[in-house]
Amino acid sequence: MAAASFCDDLEPASARTRIRDVLAAGAARAGDRVVVGGWVRTGREQGKGSFAFLELSDGSCAATLQVIVDAAVHPLARLTATGTSVLVEGEIKEPPEGTKQNVELKVSRVLEVGEVDAAVYPLPKGKVKLTLEKLRDVVHLRSRTNTIGAVARIRHQLAYASHTFFDENGFLYVHTPIITMSDCEGAGEMFQVTTLFSQAEKTEKLLRENPAPSDSEIEAAKFLVKERGDAVAQLKAVKASKQEISAAVDELNRAKEIVSKLDERSKLKPGIPRRDDGSIAFENDFFKRQAFLTVSGQLQVETYACSLSSVYTFGPTFRAENSHTSRHLAEFWMVEPEIAFANLQDDMNCAEKYVQYLCKWLLDHCWEDMEFMVKNYDKNAIERLELVSSTPFVRISYTKAVELLKNVTDKKFDNKVEWGIDLASEHERYLTEDIFKKPVIVYNYPKGIKAFYMRLNDDDKTVAAMDVLVPKVGELIGGSQREERLDVLKQRILDAGLPLEPYEWYLDLRRFGSVKHSGFGLGFERMILFATGMENIRDVIPFPRLPRTRIASPLTLPARRRRRDGGLLTEASPEAPLPLRHSQSQPLQLQSLVVAGPDFTFVDHHLRSAPTENERELNDSVNVNASEANKEASGAAATQTETESPTDNASSNNVCVDTVISTLNSHGSVHCASKFFHVRCAAHIINLIARDGVNTISAVIANIRALVLIVKSSPLQQEAFSKLVAELAVAERGSHYPTTNLFFSEFCEINLKIIEWLKNNDKFVVSTAKSMKKNFDKYWDMSNIALAIACFLDPRYKMKVVEFYYSEMSDDYGFDDMYEFKKILQKLYDSYASKYGSSAASFVQESEPRIARTSRTSQCYVDLNEEPKRKRLSSFLRDNTEPVQEQTDFEQYIKDPLLTWKEGDYFDILSWWKTHGIKYPILGRLARDVLAIPTSTVASESTFSAGGRAVDKYHRLDPQVVEALICSKDWIRASREEQSGVASILDDLAGLATNDKAE
Repeated sequence: MAAASFCDDLEPASARTRIRDVLAAGAARAGDRVVVGGWVRTGREQGKGSFAFLELSDGSCAATLQVIVDAAVHPLARLTATGTSVLVEGEIKEPPEGTKQNVELKVSRVLEVGEVDAAVYPLPKGKVKLTLEKLRDVVHLRSRTNTIGAVARIRHQLAYASHTFFDENGFLYVHTPIITMSDCEGAGEMFQVTTLFSQAEKTEKLLRENPAPSDSEIEAAKFLVKERGDAVAQLKAVKASKQEISAAVDELNRAKEIVSKLDERSKLKPGIPRRDDGSIAFENDFFKRQAFLTVSGQLQVETYACSLSSVYTFGPTFRAENSHTSRHLAEFWMVEPEIAFANLQDDMNCAEKYVQYLCKWLLDHCWEDMEFMVKNYDKNAIERLELVSSTPFVRISYTKAVELLKNVTDKKFDNKVEWGIDLASEHERYLTEDIFKKPVIVYNYPKGIKAFYMRLNDDDKTVAAMDVLVPKVGELIGGSQREERLDVLKQRILDAGLPLEPYEWYLDLRRFGSVKHSGFGLGFERMILFATGMENIRDVIPFPRLPRTRIASPLTLPARRRRRDGGLLTEASPEAPLPLRHSQSQPLQLQSLVVAGPDFTFVDHHLRSAPTENERELNDSVNVNASEANKEASGAAATQTETESPTDNASSNNVCVDTVISTLNSHGSVHCASKFFHVRCAAHIINLIARDGVNTISAVIANIRALVLIVKSSPLQQEAFSKLVAELAVAERGSHYPTTNLFFSEFCEINLKIIEWLKNNDKFVVSTAKSMKKNFDKYWDMSNIALAIACFLDPRYKMKVVEFYYSEMSDDYGFDDMYEFKKILQKLYDSYASKYGSSAASFVQESEPRIARTSRTSQCYVDLNEEPKRKRLSSFLRDNTEPVQEQTDFEQYIKDPLLTWKEGDYFDILSWWKTHGIKYPILGRLARDVLAIPTSTVASESTFSAGGRAVDKYHRLDPQVVEALICSKDWIRASREEQSGVASILDDLAGLATNDKAE
């Protein structure tokens, strides 16, 4: 008998076919009629508007289906906008030969359309891509992107594979509570669940609307009760009628109800209820005790393991810890199996099999999405999965791991290596990526860094804990054999500073039928991060909780296109260095744009500022700022961009710069494989080197600081000091940024001087020099080639000075260094030649560059025995300079005689290249870009500045307001045509003095 249907009034169900199934069947389904639904990725009208091509995606796979719609079927303008949703019916057809698609859909009927207004759709114009960080703010758009779609499918397969693995191995799936009374980790980093705050708000609202009664009101109400009680008694005594007595009783009850309500209101107290000792009275809470969001389901799932042998839980967990990094989340998912009658070895075996199973599953079921990740994010993603799925894991003790790390000589770790530390991510990755080049399981950790429930080993120093470490992410799994001995577990709980009472139920497992058991936890998002190669863990969870939203720039790039002279950048160079500057007194990162114009004028404007506590999100935005800035600066005709970024030596800047390089390389926008992109900040390194020496003379500095206090305490002292400053022509504000060519010889001299100090007989001098040398090498290893090329572009030096200093600093007379330098220089020139055309052979009359007497503010950072250096250099140049024959461009420049100049005169290299740009067309273009590289994120005069004037620590401004103020001030000041110089602090003091006299 057929089942009765009572839904005849509903429209029939949609027989929609997934795009994945259509593409998988291919030409075998040609001629079939299907209904397909999805969202338009791209749409374009063809044949003068007679039909349109739509690239349709429904999320079932990474690929799209090409759909053809005739104008007669549906108005094309309603279908072609990106983001439009459509449900169409049509016939599957084989496309013409030579096309990429194996099938396409010819639409006969459009069933549904969800239109999009292209004018307000949140997509950037042109080819600028939305960053993953920006997409976190656009929820509906985020899940429609190729990247998030691929991650979602990979996440699904990993979840399905997890359930399949445990089912195949006899595990039962257990749901553990999200709200718990116990702290599994013992760290107190938990989110508390309470109704006390909402109750307090309700109480305060009630008291505002109806204040608590006074004592007199309560006494009056009680007197009324007594009075009406007496009336009832009197009526009963005189044997009044039932109606009269009943009415009197009702009046008495109403009076008693009033007293009861007044008593309740009188007990209401504003705020959170507290005990006599001041602690919060959680007995008044919903659960009658403290409750938290779970940090792990492990403790609860152990109860089932000790009854059902093998179980697992898979659910959300919460940690109230710092989640402002690319590797941590406040809310994430954990897979936690637990096995009875299992020791640590069994636990490690299960963990290894599980991880290998997941990797192999992805290779078998997610190949298309993994290929997408390889192409767009991590070229080693598939190779990494193949390695882990087929390679036995290395197993070493914690003690052995520390010993191996201590013996490392080719790498300097940021975190100290010693027995007893919790291994940092850099240690874990070094073990897996450099030492063993495969997954590693580290076991038997010190008890002091692990949780109370882990079994104490016989040495009383370590616990039976293990971590599974994999390349790319480090720790993937943490597990242990659980402590099954009641007395030991009790003591471990007390040692962790936890009360026993909330764990009595957990201790019962040891009191009644205790059994050894083991388990582990796998951070599910960490596994996705490992598999996909994504950099930020927030991009592998569907709905990341952000500590703050992205800080938007207050100024749009078109509005920023202003030069210092107030004009528009109509022909600016696309080579726009993007310095990252850090405040010395506050975690603030400032991004500035330096643009090189065709007239060899360099423009520096602030683009963004944001707190670096959210640095990863800020770093993501550098991609957009760099690409947009270069696009704006270069004009519509620009086909390639090049940026450089000088930073200090903070590791966070390395991450930022790597992110930008990766993005620009994907567009082919960086010359010479980014050899010159990351330049260390010269001022920062000089500051560090000097600080090493300054620390040794702290007593002298203390006297100087005392003198400063004396000067500041008296107007007369300030006046005398101001006169001294004026006489010495000291610059009060940093405004000079020397061109890059000035730095090579200066830093070579610093290096030679430090090497000389290292050979000193005084141990104090040697120890100080070693510390200086360490900081210098950090700078030199990153920046020496860029500085050498800039020096080569100085017509006074060319190749000779580079050869001179390389020979003095090297034991092999600099042969290897010169070979590397010439190779990179030639590669850089070839890159420019291929971009801007072949060398020109036309020449013009040379004109002398501007010569001026050297001023104090135009000199470079340090004067180390200037006279001896100049004599040695001049002698070398005379002995090694020969007349050469003129040729063209690069070779011609090398063979042309060195430009002679008088000692002590100021040479304007920008003017020289502006004049000689026709003679050396390609080199001139190269010089314009290289000389614009900011070698410092601050002015030379500010190398040792205390800083801290932009935003002090007491401000209460919103970060967006701070950013708007800093950037707007910079651009407004730059737009004032009358400002040809920088105001002096002395002018401010003089103005104050004038005002005082006037008053």
